[in-house]
Amino acid sequence: MILQKVISDIRFEIPEEVLEIAFMDDIGKSRYRVGSLDWEIRSKVIDAKVRPDCNLLGAAEINIPLRLAEVSTSNVGQYLTTVRIPKRLTQGRTITEALYFNYVYNQGATSMLGGYLANDYNMSACGNSPVMNYATKILNASNPVGTTGTAAVRVIGENTVLISDYMGSIKQGSLTCRVSFDNEMNNLPPRAVPQFSQLCLYAVKMYIYRKLKVRLNGGYLSGGSEMGEIAPIVDSYSDAADLYKEYFREEIASVLFMSDPATHDSYLRNLIGGFG
Repeated sequence: MILQKVISDIRFEIPEEVLEIAFMDDIGKSRYRVGSLDWEIRSKVIDAKVRPDCNLLGAAEINIPLRLAEVSTSNVGQYLTTVRIPKRLTQGRTITEALYFNYVYNQGATSMLGGYLANDYNMSACGNSPVMNYATKILNASNPVGTTGTAAVRVIGENTVLISDYMGSIKQGSLTCRVSFDNEMNNLPPRAVPQFSQLCLYAVKMYIYRKLKVRLNGGYLSGGSEMGEIAPIVDSYSDAADLYKEYFREEIASVLFMSDPATHDSYLRNLIGGFG
């Protein structure tokens, strides 16, 4: 539904004759093949350019339990472990960035965390008084933070991650990572569709200019006949490539960041010092 809306917006913005020449190599071809022009726009621009660019930023941040993953330890080093993650654990999507390996997945507070036992200090086991309460707070403040995982992770292949620093069993842990969009861009919330549609419009204009400018300079289009009305339209798209890059950098990067609730909520918690 999202891509249908985007292509509809493009067809409202750009004259159909221009689209047919650029994507169908002639005027009128799409009238004999229903839906083919839409498919050409999607295949040659959205699938080939726009979605791969958006996938670099990732669609969503997820936490994947590794109990069903394929784990192999390198013979070269003790701390090199390769984890191949089935796509059923990522909802069929590709891991674009590995962020963090958590030693324990969905365990209680007293579980072993990276070789360190979580401290369950019981105030009632010793003297309980205002002085002892303050002393306990000072003591807890000076304790080192427990080790819960490692950021020494990176993607080395299709849904394959290398962990180069860990303690304990990989099978008991989980991987925090970012994954790509699906083929229909369904992860995109409705409020972000207008911005994504604008990005695709810039991309289509960029494609049209690159495809037709040389042919226009040669003075021929559609079987060798000159198309005087097409040239001014194509020339007006000369800055589409720069607009695409600028819009992607200044607008889309922020939109996609805020479109993922997990990433955005984590950012806000870190910003205001909250918990959750």
